[in-house]
Amino acid sequence: MSTPSLPDATLGVAGKIGRNFSVVTVAPSLYLTLWVYALYVSGAWAHEPRLGEVRDAFAHWSLAGAAWLALATVLVGLFIHPLQFPTVQLLEGYWGPSRLARAAVKLRAAHYRAKAQKIEDRLEEHQDILQFKLNDHLGERASKLTTDEWQREMARYLAEKADDHALSHAVAEDIYAKATRRFPRPARMMPTRLGNALRAVEDRAGRQYGLDAITVAPHLALIAPESHVAYLHDSREQLDLAVRLCSVSLLATVITFAATLTDGLWLLLALIPYALAYVAYRAAVSAADEFMTAVSTIIDLDRFALYRHLGLSRPQTTQQERRRNAKLMLLLQNESPDLDELEVSLVYSPEEPPDKA
Repeated sequence: MSTPSLPDATLGVAGKIGRNFSVVTVAPSLYLTLWVYALYVSGAWAHEPRLGEVRDAFAHWSLAGAAWLALATVLVGLFIHPLQFPTVQLLEGYWGPSRLARAAVKLRAAHYRAKAQKIEDRLEEHQDILQFKLNDHLGERASKLTTDEWQREMARYLAEKADDHALSHAVAEDIYAKATRRFPRPARMMPTRLGNALRAVEDRAGRQYGLDAITVAPHLALIAPESHVAYLHDSREQLDLAVRLCSVSLLATVITFAATLTDGLWLLLALIPYALAYVAYRAAVSAADEFMTAVSTIIDLDRFALYRHLGLSRPQTTQQERRRNAKLMLLLQNESPDLDELEVSLVYSPEEPPDKA
């Protein structure tokens, strides 16, 4: 499932470009334009690249040349800006219903399921070793402890009594525990690292309240305070920028490969944009964690405002909140044609929802 997006800033005809466009699109477009221009002036399409010609071209800019570069950058940006959503979908692992695409998704999802299982096995190994060491330290008293008491004893043991061997297992346990959070449930596994990072947090965000993050995020973006929306927008902008840099770097790799295909070792030049694409992709995975953390935080802070705007009373307990939200999600998702048969009914508050501040 794709992440919710906020409205982009509008574009002006007279060159007033919105914030999202300028940061997310113009910078990667400039990088792609300069790279293609460097290939062109080096003569890579006709013979082996000549770096001296590239140096001379960049050292002697004319006003007309700079203007043409700026125009080319804006034109490239205008063409690739609408491709942001399908690009994110592609990198997430939504590859279409064709037989080949389904086979690729099945193969890669199986790879990540095996990887997640291997990480969980390693995590359990380190947890078992730590449990054995704590039980050995506590002796007969260990069997009399409750779960909470045992956890407190483990924290005290690691802080005061543990040797270097036990501490190394504690560090490894923390590393593998964080790694497992990058994967969703096996049935929800995606075929890419980015897709799994998004889906894992997507499945957790709001779950403690019975809310589905993807369902309520667009609603919250409309009613949340401006500072909260700005936080969400900034996090999404980081993700979009990393994805755009990855996509244009891959395009630059293909162009470089085509230009240097018959130039011997100059073909290795394509490794430069490919390496940048890899770095940008890993940055996108980290940005996805930050973005979904922002979504989770806004759900925590603004869900009661959502209830008020929907005309619902404030729940008294989290258990009551979860029961009611199970029905609310069915209504907002509007996926069941037989809501009456399911007896999905909510009681609205007699108070009018407050106007948006």
